[in-house]
This record gives sequence, structure tokens and C-alpha cells, in this order.
Amino acid sequence: MTKPMTMFGVGPRWGLISLVYGAGVFMLARMFPVLYFPAGLHPGLNILGALLILVGLPYYFLAVRAMTRAFKAKELATSGVYAVCRHPLYGSWIVFLAPGIVLLTHIWLGLSVPMVMYLVLRVMVKEEEDYLATTFGKPYLQYKAAVPFVSPTGWLKKQ
Repeated sequence: MTKPMTMFGVGPRWGLISLVYGAGVFMLARMFPVLYFPAGLHPGLNILGALLILVGLPYYFLAVRAMTRAFKAKELATSGVYAVCRHPLYGSWIVFLAPGIVLLTHIWLGLSVPMVMYLVLRVMVKEEEDYLATTFGKPYLQYKAAVPFVSPTGWLKKQ
């Protein structure tokens, strides 16, 4: 039997690991300026980074709202952003926010941050998914089979 889970799931532990790794990359870049993108790329990186954050923030807040409502109602969130991605809270950071921040800081080594976040999440989220499978059973397993993990591409399957 899986232990009960809070509304935050594995998020706090995952976030702490991600933050520590990201801070390490930032400190390395401060010590070794060669880890920065060439200055000529900065305007384009700034535009792309800002666009990613402008998409990521509403996506994140929509996920927070949907998850909070579903958790309070003891229901499985499967609509809205949860219809296109099983873990939109984590996905918003991996796909939009962390890459956007990396591009705005101009640290090319920072591109490893979302990759590490993804790999750590793949390991940690098993606990959360086991809880959801135990709590919601077949409806969750069907949802899991139909909706992508963290990439918001679930809409591609809908015709």
C-alpha cells in the first residue's frame, strides 16, 4: 500500500534538487566565463527566454489552480492543462520556465538544468504515480496511457 501524499507530491524534493543543481551551474559560470554564450547571441536569447517564460507562467498557474481544485475535491485532474500533460506543474518548469531562465542568463551549460530536472523527475515521480494509481485505479491508468508525461503535446492526439 502506498503512503498518503500531500497536494505537493514529490515537488518540494524535486524542486530542491533542481535548485541546487541550477545554483551549481550558475556558480561554475561565474567562475568560468567561457560557459556563457557569445555576446552576439544575447539579444536573440533574451527574446526566446522571455517568450518561454511568458508561456510558462500562465501554464504553471493554470496547473496549480486545476490541481488545487482536484486535490480538494479528491478527484483526478484530467482537463485543461492536465488534458495535454500528466504533470504540467513539473512540465512548466522543464519545458518553459527553466529553459527561459537559462536563456536569459546566457549560460550555455545551463541547458543541462532542464535535462537534469527531467531525469530526476523520472526517478522521483514513480512514488506520485503509484499513489495516483492506488487512489484512482483504472481511470488513472487509462489517463496515464493516453496523456504525455511532461511535454504539453497531448493536444496532438486529438483530431
